[in-house]
Amino acid sequence: MNEQLTPDGGERAGGEYSLEISCLPVMNFALQQNRRPLFRSVRIGNCGSFCLHDAEVVISASPAFFAEYRRTVQSVPAGSVYELRDIDLAMDTVLLGELTEKTAGNITVSLECGGRVLCSSTVGVSILAYNEWHGNGICPEVLAAFVLPNHPCLRPVVSRASGYLEEWTGDPSLDGYFSKDTNRVLLQAAAVYKALQAENIVYAVAPPSFEEAGQRVRLADEVLEGKMGNCLELSLLYAACLESMGLHTLLIHLPGHLFAGVWLVDATFPESVQDDEALLTKRLA
Repeated sequence: MNEQLTPDGGERAGGEYSLEISCLPVMNFALQQNRRPLFRSVRIGNCGSFCLHDAEVVISASPAFFAEYRRTVQSVPAGSVYELRDIDLAMDTVLLGELTEKTAGNITVSLECGGRVLCSSTVGVSILAYNEWHGNGICPEVLAAFVLPNHPCLRPVVSRASGYLEEWTGDPSLDGYFSKDTNRVLLQAAAVYKALQAENIVYAVAPPSFEEAGQRVRLADEVLEGKMGNCLELSLLYAACLESMGLHTLLIHLPGHLFAGVWLVDATFPESVQDDEALLTKRLA
């Protein structure tokens, strides 16, 4: 579950100064909306014999998916390393939200002083489409951002589920956990499943490496309109319908497969990501 970090690509000026960049190799709309920082740190190395005063770190991107960032570093003593953290970039949310194709970009970090560039480092970054998941290796919890419980396309499905509930129990209420009856929650989940079956959605196998390399995600409206989806997309759709009814869901990820679950009681795991399968099996028991 560790984030993948881009290694240093630094260039040194006279061997006196160096830059080491620690950042994500990808960025997309979901990461930005969930406030996942692109940069973890920038380390400035001063290998010279004199203290560096009032230097400025400048960070820019091409294409410009964030505004140029400038930050003053008051001093870096000779023979030491200064680490810059909490790098808050002003992302271009319009660009990220409207991007329909993956774009290769570059990020350049420069160390400047007195109008002179002391050293610079450039690293590559993949800017993903708004509906593209980056895979399980980086911030896996952000997959939940593709669950869209408020999308209007869910209304006919949820309405049909209510009809099935009335047929089965005499009560069409989508009352979430209000009844405190686990069987009632299970019937609500079953009604949504049957309503989705009635959509006649064709199952399309996901690429074998989707959990590592990421993939383009058909969102709820695309699945319902195109009548096609893979395990990930159908799980996201099912979870969205359940959440729209006030139920708590899980996305369970196995090698090469992903499926959705639902809590029968009004509870959740305290962490957004849980990789101890024993905790899940204990809950099932």
